Amino acid sequence: MSSPAVSADLIKLLSNNLFKKLHITRKDGSIAPLDTSIDTRSIWFSKERVDQLFADNGYKAGDTDYGLRIYFGLHDKASILTDIADHEHNRLMAVLVATKGSADAPQDLLNHLPTKLRQNALLTGGELTGEGLDRGKMCPPDICGSI
Repeated sequence: MSSPAVSADLIKLLSNNLFKKLHITRKDGSIAPLDTSIDTRSIWFSKERVDQLFADNGYKAGDTDYGLRIYFGLHDKASILTDIADHEHNRLMAVLVATKGSADAPQDLLNHLPTKLRQNALLTGGELTGEGLDRGKMCPPDICGSI
């Protein structure tokens, strides 16, 4: 198995590979390859927002059974998230979701929490928001200092 560490050069190669292989429907209806100068290449979230995501889902210092799942999608201002900014429409996006459980079977901490986790939260006075974290800084069009 290869190392989980990924160099900047390898990140660039992996990202370029994605841009070569994926296509998107543009405003005019044409289908075109992703364009590194206009399409989202990375998404940045502050540590504070990520820490808050975990805190909102019951994380306490020392807990070792929490993790992070990343869901990828495409924003659509016309029919899915109508309140997003115009520059977010038709852009790659990511939703961060806190998870809990063993690495073999982590469970998303969303509204469909497994009954056992929901009961544990209620018994211990925990509060589970049941939401993922979206609206990271999209680069481009934002400038984030990414590779």
